[in-house]
Amino acid sequence: MSTFAQTSARDLFRAAEEHENYRVAQCLNLVASQNRVSPEVMRLMGSSFAGKFSSGEFGARAHAGAKWIDRMETVVHDLASRLFAPYRVELRPPAGSIANETALLTLARPGDVIVAPSSLFGGHASVRPEGFAGLMGLRILDLPFSADGLEIDLDALEAIVRRERPRLIVIGTAKILFPYPVRDIVEIAQQVGADVFYDAAHVVGLIAGHAFQDPLGDGATLLTGSTQKTFPGPVGGLIVSREDAIADRIRKVARVRLDNYQNNRVAALGYVFAEMVAFGPELATAILTTARNLAETLAGEGLSMVGARLGYTASHMVLIDISQTAEGAQARLEQIGLLTTVTDVWPDRPGGPPRQCLRIGANEIARLGFDDGSVRELASIIARALQAQGSVAELRNRVTDLIRSHGQIARRFCL
Repeated sequence: MSTFAQTSARDLFRAAEEHENYRVAQCLNLVASQNRVSPEVMRLMGSSFAGKFSSGEFGARAHAGAKWIDRMETVVHDLASRLFAPYRVELRPPAGSIANETALLTLARPGDVIVAPSSLFGGHASVRPEGFAGLMGLRILDLPFSADGLEIDLDALEAIVRRERPRLIVIGTAKILFPYPVRDIVEIAQQVGADVFYDAAHVVGLIAGHAFQDPLGDGATLLTGSTQKTFPGPVGGLIVSREDAIADRIRKVARVRLDNYQNNRVAALGYVFAEMVAFGPELATAILTTARNLAETLAGEGLSMVGARLGYTASHMVLIDISQTAEGAQARLEQIGLLTTVTDVWPDRPGGPPRQCLRIGANEIARLGFDDGSVRELASIIARALQAQGSVAELRNRVTDLIRSHGQIARRFCL
């Protein structure tokens, strides 16, 4: 037997074990696009569904032996219908980006004009010229924002819509601090018969928990989402449609594009749907409260916070302007056990340079049950690390104490 193969196999298991130990026992995860999944979710990911795909849909599978796949998907769809009622859910996309691509194929045609947020404001590559929208032959115009970048500029958007007559307006970003004025945007879109597509990759868990905003209730045509950010599930995507006619079109596109959609992921996602039905509003509220407390405490520690004019944040994330001290910030925090993301964001004034910011998410620590005292301690550690105060050993020990006291998902957020 190949020694190379055996050694490589052992290395794979070691990497998985070390990754688990590092991410759970040695670090606090503050990455806004990630979350902690339940052990039951991991069990379903590792079930026999993982190796037995079956093409087709309920009762019309291409392969024999699919009765338990059908049963599983019936349960999952029932849970999805309860969670997102009264709207219809498409859960085949294996990633949020694939959900976006499916939505674009449904709502637009090559040559159409769409309006979408630029990457500097957090627009995803899938709706930009360098991504699927560009490959599809769409002409992409930038969604306009206010001078300080915190709000969509409705007057400028209306001028663009009247002049360019887009087929689609995309809202939703990876740097979302506050809800969008969806109803106003829909009214502008309706002037030219355009659809509004809400990319809720980051906030679909907050929306499902009825704690953020209701884009479909405010008139958006559909929303897409990722299932591993504020939604505490396995990596994946979903699409929620306001009208049956759109849902039927989404289903037809998904059927031919996503023939194999990872049944184990769907089963695991179903468990997360059950969790969100049971305690989604409580979890979403805890995430928002934790993020707001963290932002206010970080500001009190003397850090420069984006969004001060509107109260720092009304979502799951906070942005710390580290333009003056950006060098190595992410690495310094990881050295003491805090996992974050450094990203460029919009200028703080017209014509100014982009700012480098530290993006921190409260999604996972909220699920771990962080209270006000834990948030204050975390903010103090972050501030001291960014301000080069305190030794690595001291700060690392303080992070370790937080991990030990919040090592498991809080009981109230378990089924």
